[in-house]
Amino acid sequence: MSCTHLPRYQRNAVSRWPRQGRQCAASVAVTGLRVLFETHGNAILQAGHIRDNGGFHEIYYEVHGAAHGAPVVVVHGGPGAGCYVNHTRFFDLNRYKVVLLDQRGCGRSTPRGCLVENNTAALVSDLELLRQHLGIDKWLLFGGSWGVTLSLAYALAHPHRVTAMILRGVCTMRQQEIDWMYGGGAGVLKPWAWQRFLDHLDLEERQAPLLSYYRRLLSPDASCRDAAARSWMEWEMSVGFDSRGQLLDWDGSQWSSLNFPATSPPRTPPRPSRSASSSAPATASAQRMASSREYRLETRVRRAGPPPQPAPTTVPDERLSSLLEFGLSYSGDPGMSTSTAQALLECHYSVHGAFLRGQHNPISTPSSPQAEMSSGKAVVHGPRRGPRSSRAKSGPDHDAPLLERVHALRHIPAIAVHGQMDLVCPPTTAFELHRAWPELQLRLVPGALHSMYDPAITHELVEATTLMYDVVKQA
Repeated sequence: MSCTHLPRYQRNAVSRWPRQGRQCAASVAVTGLRVLFETHGNAILQAGHIRDNGGFHEIYYEVHGAAHGAPVVVVHGGPGAGCYVNHTRFFDLNRYKVVLLDQRGCGRSTPRGCLVENNTAALVSDLELLRQHLGIDKWLLFGGSWGVTLSLAYALAHPHRVTAMILRGVCTMRQQEIDWMYGGGAGVLKPWAWQRFLDHLDLEERQAPLLSYYRRLLSPDASCRDAAARSWMEWEMSVGFDSRGQLLDWDGSQWSSLNFPATSPPRTPPRPSRSASSSAPATASAQRMASSREYRLETRVRRAGPPPQPAPTTVPDERLSSLLEFGLSYSGDPGMSTSTAQALLECHYSVHGAFLRGQHNPISTPSSPQAEMSSGKAVVHGPRRGPRSSRAKSGPDHDAPLLERVHALRHIPAIAVHGQMDLVCPPTTAFELHRAWPELQLRLVPGALHSMYDPAITHELVEATTLMYDVVKQA
């Protein structure tokens, strides 16, 4: 994955991973780890857009590799992260035909950031439409993170079109998984980063951070939504990527992020308060973070105190209806950056539980449907954008949670790869998928985090694509 294809805030954090795929064969013998395949001037076999059945979205796709190779579709994460040519390097392109696509509202698909008819069932229909468009009878699903959720949903809807599945960083978008990331769960392990995530919001907004970010990301003010997106993605990167080389240091007045072990600046002894009897809480003004090789951060530390507690993910009923209705009818903005679109799509699907809460268990609706949002800096008022329908207020139907249905996939060959130290998608989700689907081969990778470019995760994924080739060709 070329770092120039990533948002600026991701480039430093990700840049070290693709180099693992360019190591020589000798290094493989030394480390014992498999690396990404070389592309050797990989040419695009086919590229273009398909229009969704409703005619509102245009979905971008590319086809790489061998024209008559074993077909596989890469189901990217996010939602909204998009596909990159580097994703093809998990496959031997002399033997595989690799299909990439950018899901609705992200990457090179248009309209960017559009939430109209942007739900899991719609993305499933796009995958099936693309399969038909390309004349592929069956294909291997290669999904990671959110892409696991979408791959499972597609396989449940079209099991006879799936030859096999390779899943990485298992995510099923249950409420407990959403609460882990955006309700304060992961904040127990990353309290400093979680506090920064909350500091972007006003005090009242912090009572429901997920919905407060949703409101800001839907703001007509581009500067408001872009700032929210930067804070959102910064939190995600802090949880998802390795921070073992960084020391977070509070020197009594400000935070710094330093290379570990810290050699500069010279440390000084603690300077305790002059008044030992003072009971007033300590405060600190906004301070600029020290530069680090990973990123430059700026933070405000409002109050020294105990670690943050998990925050509720709901708001009073009278505020909810207008926000949800506006989101479901939001038609995007052509000037929106790819990173802001990703943050918006991730937040949208998280607010709605990926539309997988069950037919009789959609997101709660307020007792007063006419109530309007009236507080917060990014108040959602103004004209609706995008087509209106009778389903706008209630939203699309929800399918049943995935773990209640995966027993229907037990005839499909599948391998799941999951880092034992994955903090974005805790390993318990992978374990619970294994319990519901015992035939699934599960690789819990020691020391590995969430990224597909973690060397140990890359090794297992390349092993899996090599192992699955004969399964796909014989299907």
